[in-house]
Amino acid sequence: MKPVVITATVGLLTVALGCVGLFDPLLVMGFVGFDTASASYSANVLSEVRAVYGGLFAVIGAYTLLAAPSPGSHRARLVFIGLVWLGIFGGRTFGMWMDGYPGVKGSVSAVLELLMGIGLLISSRAEVSSSDAAQPQEGA
Repeated sequence: MKPVVITATVGLLTVALGCVGLFDPLLVMGFVGFDTASASYSANVLSEVRAVYGGLFAVIGAYTLLAAPSPGSHRARLVFIGLVWLGIFGGRTFGMWMDGYPGVKGSVSAVLELLMGIGLLISSRAEVSSSDAAQPQEGA
């Protein structure tokens, strides 16, 4: 698969996840198995879900999409975001080791996180196109 397609796909999926987190945090909470035990904590919990699963993922996805037209020219950006995804995967697999099997949802999430991280690391190795080589390289 072409690095442009991999990068754009990861970016779109991440933006989509972010939008779901921002606009329907209860759906995300249901998927990850969170429950608000008390109505007094509800606003705080929803705020956390919107921040992490919404805002953070939307920005990471948008930043990934900005690199999609020329992945080789945005190597540092894609390596960083790929490592973030692998960090999420690592945290999840550590939790599996410490806490036990999280079920199908947790396993599917782990596989997606691993694939997205590896996909971005592979895309970061793309050749810089000749039209992009004449332009100054980005810092991150």
